[in-house]
Amino acid sequence: MEVFIEKKFSENSKRQELHLYINFSSKQEKQDFNEILGHCLYDDPVKTFSSICREFFGDHGTLYEELGIDTNTLYDDGHPEDNDFNGYCTGFRDFIEKADESTLTALAQLIASKIAQKIQRWREYKNIYVSGKAVVTFPSQQSNISIPALDLSFLNKAVIIQGDKAFTVQLIPLNNVKSINDLQKEAVNTVKRSFEMQLKARIKALQKRIEILQKQLEQERANAFLNGLQLASELSKKGWIVENGLLVYKRPIYVKAAKYQGNIYPVKSKEFFVQGLRIKIKDKISNNDTAYDKAFHPNASNGRVCLGELENKSILEVVNNIVQMFQVANLDSAYRNEATARLKQYIKNREWEKAETQETETSESEMYIWVVD
Repeated sequence: MEVFIEKKFSENSKRQELHLYINFSSKQEKQDFNEILGHCLYDDPVKTFSSICREFFGDHGTLYEELGIDTNTLYDDGHPEDNDFNGYCTGFRDFIEKADESTLTALAQLIASKIAQKIQRWREYKNIYVSGKAVVTFPSQQSNISIPALDLSFLNKAVIIQGDKAFTVQLIPLNNVKSINDLQKEAVNTVKRSFEMQLKARIKALQKRIEILQKQLEQERANAFLNGLQLASELSKKGWIVENGLLVYKRPIYVKAAKYQGNIYPVKSKEFFVQGLRIKIKDKISNNDTAYDKAFHPNASNGRVCLGELENKSILEVVNNIVQMFQVANLDSAYRNEATARLKQYIKNREWEKAETQETETSESEMYIWVVD
């Protein structure tokens, strides 16, 4: 198997993209790959690259780490390492732009190694070995069987290696063999018994595996039911409702403070807000699972919000913390939108000092911080 990675300029996106191609050395290798990693292959080699990286690395930071790359050389604007490969942050775009032939070769070798290891584990999983003794039988010498006398003692207790298993050979005399036909029947019966023993062992192993999976499934169903009850209780307490299969927070979320260049500033204006926040109901929540009706907020743009440290967390953790998180706008990792520019101006002019309301102190230790891809 060979893995190729090419860097090409895309006329559509007007930037460099990484294309991944795989050449298989055999039909069996391709079949094994399709059985366990077929979901990663696309007609578009750019999508194939993203899917393969998401499968083996999970996020950008893991890829950098396994390649031995110092992330400080990639970006300086606080772009994240924990983004998955559903989208590329500025830092990963910088990685693509700077990647030379040696970097891409190392990445291709790393991916090829991981694919080969996964295929090998898959093959080992499919082949259940049965340990035991292999019995070689020979008839006892009878006057009506014309078989030359052979010294077979050297075979007794011999060892046969097959794959990663070892077997011993035992010579057992067959006193009931009186003819060639008897010898043939005994040989057939020996093979049949051996096959039946292996088949029973394989069936038993598969049945055991099925029992384990059934118990896991029952436990997961029970956990899902309990999580559902817990989620319903939390939703009611936090002011969320279920609408058209989505979690909806009807109240507007106003910014009460802003984090900028490591400092916390109070915000007394209600011009910064998120209205009609919506979240898909699923186990883990990503940025793509969010939406809103209206927003003027540094961490909301193009119909979605940035979850930051809540990215890929459980829906319970998101529901418990997202409102508090959006009450503190993070300008150190914000979208380049009108709200970001306006809030920076607000801080520069110290407009909160003109407000008549009492200043509210916000502890940074209680905040979740955004990271924007």
